[in-house]
Amino acid sequence: MPQAPARRRRPSREAITGERVGARRAVLATPARRNVPWEDAVVDFLRDKKGEGRAGGTLELYESYLSDSRIVAWRTDYAIREIGDITADKLKAFRGELIEAGLSLQGGVSGRLRVLRNFLRWCRRNGYEADPDAGDVHPSQVRWENVEPRTLTKAEERTVYQAARSDRDRFLFRFLLNTGLRVSEVEGITLASIEEVDLPDGTSERILRVQQAKGRKDRHVPLNTRACPRFDREIATYVRQVRPPAARTQALFLIPSARGADRHAYRPLSTAAIKTLFARLALDTGIPIHPHVCRHTMASRWISAGVPPSVVKRALGHSSMRMVERYVHFDAAGLAAAARG
Repeated sequence: MPQAPARRRRPSREAITGERVGARRAVLATPARRNVPWEDAVVDFLRDKKGEGRAGGTLELYESYLSDSRIVAWRTDYAIREIGDITADKLKAFRGELIEAGLSLQGGVSGRLRVLRNFLRWCRRNGYEADPDAGDVHPSQVRWENVEPRTLTKAEERTVYQAARSDRDRFLFRFLLNTGLRVSEVEGITLASIEEVDLPDGTSERILRVQQAKGRKDRHVPLNTRACPRFDREIATYVRQVRPPAARTQALFLIPSARGADRHAYRPLSTAAIKTLFARLALDTGIPIHPHVCRHTMASRWISAGVPPSVVKRALGHSSMRMVERYVHFDAAGLAAAARG
């Protein structure tokens, strides 16, 4: 059954025309930029979003969804060369093709449609010729609260851990499982991110500081939890025994610089490299593993271990408790078993 049309938000006069809010003029200016090639608009969009301070992982996602093979095939099939060539009907056809191709409604379809809608709305606000209705094409509705998050079993965790090809990769996997960081946040973790805080009882704890995370908000992630006691010691062991001691950069996870460079020259392990590592682990093990599965697993295990949902929310960096409630709901069986003893 087709999705009911979403109620459209009318763009502000100031956003479309540049006219000062409160001015008496009521007629909106027509778009001034016609016949703009798709590629040029994408470059301008990405440059603008980078100027707004969007995270590197977010910019990579935007660029991928606006230029990958699926978008190229759709543009070719529907003769979309310029921004003005896009219509709501063509975008709906793309939505249908994604669903037929087997992409998940919650992730693959929804994510792509969300990026496209944001891009087209940006085009309208910045004076590009674009169909105003195309920005309101939504994916089929899925209540994500009712979709069980994919998590790893202990057996799957052991299999993936053993399949990792280096001590660094094995610890990176453990690190994501026990901190729940987004993959785009890992690159910014340094030795200085491990901080020591004083507790009310006079003792101290090491805690992970995640800087400039999604939403441009810093947060702290506990490293000593009921789900994984004294994980801070594992980090210390990794730094002492695995991480290159002479590296000049302070990043926690490193990769050697280009061949021929100083043997002490390292750079932070990039988001793209981490995604490639997990893609290889998925191929090697046959387990559908990706970095965000580690995040789901961490949240589920913390809830199961009795960590308060409010603490899980803050550690994950969620803005709403609704994002955490599904972990409570889908771990009901585990909580019941734990209570029974």
